[in-house]
Amino acid sequence: MACPYWDPTLDNELNNPSDSCLFTDKFAGNPNGKIELPNDNWEHEEGGYVIRNVGGFGGELLTKKNVYDVLSRKRHAQITNSKSRHHFLEELHGKCHSFVGGNMVKLITAPQDPLFWNLHAFVDC
Repeated sequence: MACPYWDPTLDNELNNPSDSCLFTDKFAGNPNGKIELPNDNWEHEEGGYVIRNVGGFGGELLTKKNVYDVLSRKRHAQITNSKSRHHFLEELHGKCHSFVGGNMVKLITAPQDPLFWNLHAFVDC
């Protein structure tokens, strides 16, 4: 199985990242409200629909500098220690969840949004 990744650093370079072509019907669906995908009315297993509020919950997308800062660390502990905020991978990726909003904001519902898997294909590699 292959999972395409979402590189949020590319969208971060836009004047308004929420205007990215990613948030269109051609790719990941609309940016706000119930997402419309090729398989319309897709419900998650607890019922209800996948909701987004791109840019509405704050958050921010990763920058190329964020990626460089994380990859330039020499020890795993340097990216998993919350005291090193510029290199703390969990916080950096969490800001992407907040940027997408909706289901992506909560730990329990984040995997219901297909973008969760695309983001993690990038961050977890």
